[in-house]
Amino acid sequence: TLEMWPIDLGYDHFALNNLSYHGSNLTVVWQKPGGPTYYPQAPAGYSVYLDGARAFTLAGLAHVSWDSATGAVNVLDGSGTAVRFSAARPLKKATDVGLSGNARLADDFQKAGVDLSGASGATINLAKGEMATASFTTTSPAAQATSPANAVDGFTTSAPPVTSGGFVGTNPIWGDLGSPNSQDWLQVDLGAAARVNTVKLYFYNNKAFGSGGNTYREPAAYTLQYFTGSAWADVPGQVSSPATAAPNYNQVSFPPMVAQQFRVLLTRPGTFAVGVKEFQAFDLEPVLTQVDSVKAYLAALPVGGGAKNTLTAQLTQVAARYRAGQPDQATAAVTAFVTQVNGLAGDAVLTADQAGFLVASATAITSHILE
Repeated sequence: TLEMWPIDLGYDHFALNNLSYHGSNLTVVWQKPGGPTYYPQAPAGYSVYLDGARAFTLAGLAHVSWDSATGAVNVLDGSGTAVRFSAARPLKKATDVGLSGNARLADDFQKAGVDLSGASGATINLAKGEMATASFTTTSPAAQATSPANAVDGFTTSAPPVTSGGFVGTNPIWGDLGSPNSQDWLQVDLGAAARVNTVKLYFYNNKAFGSGGNTYREPAAYTLQYFTGSAWADVPGQVSSPATAAPNYNQVSFPPMVAQQFRVLLTRPGTFAVGVKEFQAFDLEPVLTQVDSVKAYLAALPVGGGAKNTLTAQLTQVAARYRAGQPDQATAAVTAFVTQVNGLAGDAVLTADQAGFLVASATAITSHILE
């Protein structure tokens, strides 16, 4: 149902064109009956069009509802305004209209921290709520204080600090204003080894405002690193988009890897500080791609064919159940795979690192199956 309630401002004509409504193109035209014709292709009166087809025309401006399925028009304001034309037209429900196909909206939402894509929009942010630390953190004065925890709170927002009497509202970011270092790092511990192939970073860039403004910029350069167990190393194969750090949204993509601790090493831009509004970590590969990736990993392992064949067969079962729309059976097959991996690790057929990668990959696959 479409409800229209025009306000009569005394205009003898107006037109609204190309309004997006429930996935359709909505056009509204008014030209007062008995007056000049301003829109030759539209009749006199108040008309509404959907995707170029006229839905209804009224003799005057009135509060009405129109049923897209039947074409029925009901005048709701008691004016008795005559309905001169009406027809049924296809119109989607709001719940049937997606936004991911709109490139501009998808980009705007992503910059606001919301992924609309069907492939990755429901994927769990592995960094949210986890432990974050930094090489330096601005903690004073109180109005300019920041915290590493702000970078993993699930929000990509920022705001100027507010001080009113004894109240101090700080900017919800991590920042290194006042740091003596040319480079600083922000580190996130995922709590357990996890399979990751994408990190999204939201850099803070502020304007001049009162006290403390015009102090932050995106980094001159940055590198994503992971902890190997004994040292920090650059994440192999990482590709940043955009290539040069930009204010707000940046994405780092790389071949899937398993690690528990990641950090971003940031080079400060001249005299400005660097700040991070949010650090997000994901495994964005779909289930079947993940399964194929783990199969390829298994094929390259220097272990006996019997163990490889068993594990590969279990992964094939996972994929088959998933394709068949049987999530419970698919996750049960993943559980059997993990049990087999742990058994092979206990028998020293698989090393701890090999088993860790396979178990973390299985956890990621289960997560995606259940999304």
